[in-house]
Amino acid sequence: MKLALYLSSKNAVYVQENPVVIKRSSGVIREKNDVVDAMMIARYGWLHREELSASELKDKELLEVGRLLALRDQLVRSRTGLKSTLSELKKLLNSSSTDTCCKTLVSSIAHLTSQINKIEKQLKSVIKDSEALSQNYRLITSLKGVSLVVGAQILYHTNNFKRFDSWRQFSSYCGTAPFGHSSGTSIHKRRKCHPMGDRQMKSLLSMAACTAIQHDSELRRYYKKKLEEGKLKMIALNNVRN
Repeated sequence: MKLALYLSSKNAVYVQENPVVIKRSSGVIREKNDVVDAMMIARYGWLHREELSASELKDKELLEVGRLLALRDQLVRSRTGLKSTLSELKKLLNSSSTDTCCKTLVSSIAHLTSQINKIEKQLKSVIKDSEALSQNYRLITSLKGVSLVVGAQILYHTNNFKRFDSWRQFSSYCGTAPFGHSSGTSIHKRRKCHPMGDRQMKSLLSMAACTAIQHDSELRRYYKKKLEEGKLKMIALNNVRN
C-alpha cells in the first residue's frame, strides 16, 4: 500500500499482480535470492505486457473503509481470545466474580467491545457520506444475511463493484466458484471449488448464506430444492453463496 501510494503520487504506471501467478509462470526455479526474484518479475512483465493493465488506487473513502475493517477484525480477534481465556478460568475457579484475573479480563473485553462499536459507527459514517458507496451499500444490505461487515467487505474487495466484470470472477476470487476437472474419456472428477481464494470473504459469505437460508423464503426454497435433487449440504450451501 505504501509503495502504491508513492507511485500514484509520482504519476508512475504500475501493475499489482499476485506473486503466485508470477512464480508458477516461471517454470522450475532452483535458486532463491533477490536477483533471481527481480529477473522473474521482469520476465513476467515483459512476456505479458500485452495482457497486463495498469493498477489504480481505490478511492479515499474505500481506503478508509479497508483501514477500519482491518482494525475491527484485529480487535474482534483479540476479544475472542480474551473471551476464551475467561471461559477457561471460570471453569477452574469457584468464584470468578472475585478473582482479579477474571475482573481484568471482563474489563478488557468490555473496553474492546466499546472500541469495536466506535469503529462500526465510523464505518457507517464513511459509507453514508459517500454517495457512490451509500447507494450500493443500501442495495446490498437489503439482502437477507448481508449486514454492515459483509456489505462493507464486499464493497471494499470489489472496489465498489468496479473490479470484476462478472459475478463468477468475484466468486472465483472468494473461492466459491466450482471448476471442472476432466481429461479425455477416463478422468471426470466432480466439480469443486479451488482452495486458493480469499478465506475471509468465503467465511463471511458462508455465514451470510446460512442466515439467508433461515430468513429468506426464496433462498430457503432454493436450498431445499437442491437438497431434494440429491446435492450434498455443502454444495447446496455453496449455490446459495454464489
